[in-house]
Amino acid sequence: MTATQTEDDADAESQPRSTNRIVGSIWLPFAITGIACVLFISAQFAIRGWDPTLFIVAGDQYVDAEEVSSPISVNEASDGYDGQFFYALALNPFTTESTVEGITIDVPAYRQQRIGYPFLVWLLSGGNTAAVGAMMLLVNLAALMSVALLGAAIARDHGHSPMLGIILPAFPGFVFALTYGTAEIVAVAFMVAGLYAITRHRYTWASAALAAACLTRETVLLVPIAIAGIWLWESMRRHDRILSMDFKSVALVAGVPIAATVGLQFVLMSVWGEIPVLAGGNNVGAPFVGISQFLSTAPWGTVRTGLALGELALLAAMSGAVVALWRSSKAPPHEKIAWALSILLVAALNYFVWIEDVAFMRAAAQPWALGSLIVLRAPGLTAGGFATAACVLSAILVSGAYF
Repeated sequence: MTATQTEDDADAESQPRSTNRIVGSIWLPFAITGIACVLFISAQFAIRGWDPTLFIVAGDQYVDAEEVSSPISVNEASDGYDGQFFYALALNPFTTESTVEGITIDVPAYRQQRIGYPFLVWLLSGGNTAAVGAMMLLVNLAALMSVALLGAAIARDHGHSPMLGIILPAFPGFVFALTYGTAEIVAVAFMVAGLYAITRHRYTWASAALAAACLTRETVLLVPIAIAGIWLWESMRRHDRILSMDFKSVALVAGVPIAATVGLQFVLMSVWGEIPVLAGGNNVGAPFVGISQFLSTAPWGTVRTGLALGELALLAAMSGAVVALWRSSKAPPHEKIAWALSILLVAALNYFVWIEDVAFMRAAAQPWALGSLIVLRAPGLTAGGFATAACVLSAILVSGAYF
């Protein structure tokens, strides 16, 4: 055998190993998510104009363009969307006034309880108001890539290909949050980071991440409530423990986020004179009433209704997968209970949330993430098949909604 043949054989053997290292890396879903988002955002820029403030979705009902210190795109004869209020809080997270630089916050107490995302934007923009609009987009992009990275690490830890972790960010609700400048992606990133830290017994980091998640979106409070509830139940029943945490650890990962959330509620109540969590209106009612009203009144045969039904099918598929894998999944009990509570909360949303797919898909981001964790912690090939199908359906729904 010649030296040249030996070198060729060595090269041939090294190529599969190199490919396997790439495919088996947790950084591949991270990179794919980032590239997909950049391509999607670039396409949106090409269609709507090269202005990152378009993703704030400001309307002249609440925004006086002449009063804003740094010019932003404002839609005429429009109420805008929630991103405009996050933008106002990113300009001044500590405001005690309902108007910030010409932007009137509709329900200040309710909006300010979700301070985590605008505070992070304010911090990273370094007080540069001209950078706030772009920073809102960049923070959400970085958070979504982090969700993909965490999903890949969790998939790998449970014997799956890290590529399956892409199921976590592959949800249309995250795309809505990205393009409407809202807080769900950051809240889920902190939540998943906290839950992952718990499985690694990094309870201080878990406490900080879950507290940040609760201060970004108050519905994440269901996670520490589930942890505390399971621990109390086990303590009273004197059962063999399924929650591998002592009192000190539970106090950190559940007590600190609960205390931080309740503390902020009291602070904001003293500023605005109303309880923040109740100030946003009655969005919750009896379970399944709102969705039943939506389905009975939806204009059948329209593209919008078709997309909404596709989104509901995606949520139903995730719920079905979670139920099917409930016993076989190695997900900790607090993740399963938090998922069940989150699904119940989404099911209880009223008709006025369900008629707007952006609203109910944003609300469903939390149970989607928790359900993904349960699926990824299940053995066998089931998770892989479901992840592939979910990613394809999500891509179809996003394409239908935006192009």
